[in-house]
Amino acid sequence: MLLLWMMAFPIAGLFYQDDLPEYYFLMQLPALVMMMSDLIYQQLKQKIILIFSFITLVSLGVVVSSANGYALKQKYQALEYIYNRSANRPVEIIFDIDYSEQFGWNYLLKYWQINNTDREKRERIHLVYPFYPETIRDAEFGKIGVYYVR
Repeated sequence: MLLLWMMAFPIAGLFYQDDLPEYYFLMQLPALVMMMSDLIYQQLKQKIILIFSFITLVSLGVVVSSANGYALKQKYQALEYIYNRSANRPVEIIFDIDYSEQFGWNYLLKYWQINNTDREKRERIHLVYPFYPETIRDAEFGKIGVYYVR
């Protein structure tokens, strides 16, 4: 089937009276890639599985051990700090974090059972990411800062 795909465009070009645009030839590229990958797979089936497994393990190791300042470990530590300091008093978490960076915080708030809904007499806590040397903070976890409003 892939061979027919590869041959279809040159055959169509024989009947086409004008110059052939380059995209006619670019449409052959997926078939060529599939043919080459199938050939490589058939020749190196066992080795490819081992190489893929090795690359996956190394990638996971890099992701887990990366200290980019905003890993799950730092989020967990920041909320553990808030949990221990709030002693189950109601708090209001204010995210001084770009909206696109806020993923996962609500799950951790539920995990730590931090009372973030009570509207009366709640303590205001800022989670800041990234913080800079001049940023006011009570604690820091990687590049996540925790600041209690006084």
